[in-house]
Amino acid sequence: MILLQSEIPECAVFFAGSVVTCNLSVMCKNSEEEGLAWGSAQVIGIAAIKNVGNMKEEQPGVSFPESTSLSANKSEKGHIVYSTKPKILFCDIKIPHGEVLKFAFEFVLPQDLPPSHNGSTVRYSYKIKLAVQRVGESIKFMQLPFRVLSVKGIPLISTEVESPPMNPFLPRQITQDYGKLTLDILTNLTSRRSPVIYNIVNQRGKVAKLCIFKSVFRLGEDIIGFFDFSGSQVPCYQSEEKRDAGDKDSKEAKEPSQLSKPAAKNVIPHAKCHEMCLGLQHTNFSVPIPLHGTQTFHELGVSLSWKLHFEFVTCASSVDLEPSSDTCSSPPSSTNVETMTWDFPIQVFPAAPAHIDKALLLTKTQVLSL
Repeated sequence: MILLQSEIPECAVFFAGSVVTCNLSVMCKNSEEEGLAWGSAQVIGIAAIKNVGNMKEEQPGVSFPESTSLSANKSEKGHIVYSTKPKILFCDIKIPHGEVLKFAFEFVLPQDLPPSHNGSTVRYSYKIKLAVQRVGESIKFMQLPFRVLSVKGIPLISTEVESPPMNPFLPRQITQDYGKLTLDILTNLTSRRSPVIYNIVNQRGKVAKLCIFKSVFRLGEDIIGFFDFSGSQVPCYQSEEKRDAGDKDSKEAKEPSQLSKPAAKNVIPHAKCHEMCLGLQHTNFSVPIPLHGTQTFHELGVSLSWKLHFEFVTCASSVDLEPSSDTCSSPPSSTNVETMTWDFPIQVFPAAPAHIDKALLLTKTQVLSL
């Protein structure tokens, strides 16, 4: 018996444009030496339309006796958006008993790849596909999924950037690490704060002032803002804040029979908070963005956007909040209310791959016995 183990070292989340590395170990468990005809690996990206046909997934050890080639779209359900050429890892090797042969390989991802996304209409997924074959036997394969973070829209000007030293008396250092460069640029883009104040009004007057410190965030960040109800002309009973992500499929993502239908937009609420604010002068809110979410992106097949959805329950008539006696005030038994909504678009960039990897707990190892 031959035992094969494939592994993605350290992190299974990568920026588009970075290097994907993988290790393969081959061990012979028999008392006599064993042989393998060949082994190869490649990276593929798949765009699958949901609710169309059966979305069957490959399982390690599936055989393909009719062919000896490693085809990118073999047994895959969906459109291949990216695939590398198969890389030959070994050919006609002999493995003595108890010996372990190790192979390491790497692929460079292009910078224009769409991010991994598991939406309601389209799913983008990436995997490393490894195939091995014994002489006279069928092909066996393994697959290692990984996550891709898109860098589209990020101004990656140069691969050389001066990193700020921790000590001002130390000489400045030059780095060429692509992942660190991308992470530094994302940090600069999302750490800038420029508070903006919005006056929220309806046809009867001012409801509140809203202050948001920025509109660009990273996955895993908290969206923080506060309301100022002082000087309001319209009493507000309740405020509610929801963070929504909506993916919209275009004609390129539809089947031919569905091209005449308008593009559908599916909005998924991820988190919300609400507060009774009648009589308050100030209040704040904090809505988290999950690490397992998908960043903002726009592709031919699908686009995903984020927004803050506000709902205000206001009074349609005047409310007397003055105490009816010297001890306490009595609220009205009934009152007319109105609901007003407002959407605040935000942009979400990817976070550090290591942080997302720890949150998702992706499988980094596959074992196959021959």
